[in-house]
Amino acid sequence: MASDLDIANRALSRLGAARINSTGDDTKNARAVSSALATVRDEVLVDHPWNCAVKRVTVYATTAGITGITLTGTRVRPTVGAGHPFKNGDPVAITDVVGTTQANASWIVGNVAATTFDLVDPATGDFVDDDDFSAWISGGLVTRRGLWQHDLSFTLPSDLIRLLEVEDQRQSDWLVEDGKLLTDLTSPLNIRYVYRNTNTASYPPLLVSALAARLAAELALEIVDSPAKHQLALDAYNRILFQAKSADGREQTPSQIEESSWVTARFTS
Repeated sequence: MASDLDIANRALSRLGAARINSTGDDTKNARAVSSALATVRDEVLVDHPWNCAVKRVTVYATTAGITGITLTGTRVRPTVGAGHPFKNGDPVAITDVVGTTQANASWIVGNVAATTFDLVDPATGDFVDDDDFSAWISGGLVTRRGLWQHDLSFTLPSDLIRLLEVEDQRQSDWLVEDGKLLTDLTSPLNIRYVYRNTNTASYPPLLVSALAARLAAELALEIVDSPAKHQLALDAYNRILFQAKSADGREQTPSQIEESSWVTARFTS
């Protein structure tokens, strides 16, 4: 089983550079490795859905319960509790409020504080005046929405570096922006994604080789000032990646190729 140090020294060996005793050493080679390794690892994991770095989880639309609505005299201010997930500019929908039923609509979040925010009119961008609002009695749910085009916004896992699949949906049914999943699909959703797997003990041999080759390409100019070795390492990485895709593909049921409407039209017209 390879460690980060083993991978780093394989990369250095590809360049004909001196090996290191620790990625924390105060040497030129160790500093270069330490600076590059995390970013290069993410790039390699994103380049291919390695079986050891894929997860399936259920995600939920971002919501918070309302515990009160204050009418300040000039603004409408829901209370949603400490640690709420909303920030200025978030589009939200409020539902299920009793009493202040005028709040049951779509708004923009403004003037965010620790436990509250103020409602902003999405049509004008102005804070909502509370003149026509009734007193709050109970209840209410705030749900973060897509600003336009998509209805809901889901917070993605913190270790996600590439979203692969949303419940077998096609790419056009969802997209990722600003670290959030935007979609018209209802909550909850099952997703499949590449995660930041730093447990090198779980890496198959081809991933270890791929990471070492890609790291060598990243370090070539800084450590040995060799464009030729940079290109050799990059070529090696691409070859290993091709092998890995083939090997990983044999560990799952092959994907079914769907017929294009351009093909089926020939048999139905």
